[in-house]
Amino acid sequence: MLLDTISGIGALARRMDSTLGTASDEAPAPTYYRPRTEVRASDSGFTLTVDVPGVRRDALEVKVESRSLSVRGLRSDGRTGWAARYTVPDGYDPEGIAARVEDGVLNIEVPRSDAHRPRLIEVR
Repeated sequence: MLLDTISGIGALARRMDSTLGTASDEAPAPTYYRPRTEVRASDSGFTLTVDVPGVRRDALEVKVESRSLSVRGLRSDGRTGWAARYTVPDGYDPEGIAARVEDGVLNIEVPRSDAHRPRLIEVR
């Protein structure tokens, strides 16, 4: 009985393929992944480091709107991509954000605002 059911499903799938076309006739859907990401804080701000092997510089987008930092990329195959959104915390300067990519690693520097940077107070 189980073999009859499996055989019937296979026959149904073949009929649907011949009527509708197979999935291989269509462009494959994009694939998404989550790259390894690390955040390092310092007195001057924080650095967001994202591993992006196989992603060209022109296929990366780093965008800041108000306190929202969006990062996205597309690998050189044109189909595998990722996107992430972060909130820039209070005390940091979204206008001072800088990004650079080198050897498959994207570094995004988010500086502290001057008013929130630690400073040494001279004792008199």
